[in-house]
Amino acid sequence: MRSTTRRSLLTGMAAAAVAVPLTATIPAWAAADTELFASNTELYASPQFKEGVDWARRYRRTGLDTVPGHSRATPPLTSVIAPHGGNLEDGTSELCLAIAGYAPEDPMTRYGGSGPAYDYWMFEVLATDSRTVQQLHVTSTHCDDPAALAIAGGSRHAVSVHGCKNPGGSGTQKLVQIGGRDKDAKKYLYDALRDRLGASVALTLPTDGLDGDEPLNICNRTYSGAGAQLEISTELRRAMFGDFSSPATRAATYGRSADGKAAPYWNGFVTAVREAIARIEKSGG
Repeated sequence: MRSTTRRSLLTGMAAAAVAVPLTATIPAWAAADTELFASNTELYASPQFKEGVDWARRYRRTGLDTVPGHSRATPPLTSVIAPHGGNLEDGTSELCLAIAGYAPEDPMTRYGGSGPAYDYWMFEVLATDSRTVQQLHVTSTHCDDPAALAIAGGSRHAVSVHGCKNPGGSGTQKLVQIGGRDKDAKKYLYDALRDRLGASVALTLPTDGLDGDEPLNICNRTYSGAGAQLEISTELRRAMFGDFSSPATRAATYGRSADGKAAPYWNGFVTAVREAIARIEKSGG
């Protein structure tokens, strides 16, 4: 397994249910009326914020790499994306890594020890003050990071992971909104999440607002023109970690509750999404 450099990605691009009302959630970052940056490119060019200090990018291409006992004749068809990771939509970086098949505490280690690995890309906010965190949000339809476009564009399917809040930011309901343009993927994700998480988590397929069906949404920038978007409430994400307060504590306590016991929501969610991806790929849709 190897990481792909920004240069090689640029070169490659050049060459080539329980229904809840839609109003039940708002984006996790929503606090300002407008965004400071119209695109990732504009953010990256800003002297106001620095890469490695205020924000970071991580991505990986899997190629044909395999793990013991698992063989793939062709590369995975799916990529996993977290466009608002780190301190922006808490927990989405860790979920992105685990769904892609890598350990959140050490991305050089495989998560779970077996099964396929998927390409992934994430943008992460490293800053901790709330004003800066909000300023570093770039909406999914304006994501133009070259690595993100190359990874999504080289995939037939993509699953993006987001965070959302409940009304007033209270985050008191465990819910997942399943959007995107890939109708089959949305159905597979819905079925798998329902089976793994049960009635304790509300699932909905929104029809507007957070439905993620814009063609320019990064999850839909695949070569099939479709992908899936998962909006996960704060309360559900919080229940997946023993300590939800920072990236370091989340990476150290994922899959455990505050008392150190197993947190079923983490395992249920990650397993469900990976099962759905396997079904998506097997269907050939």
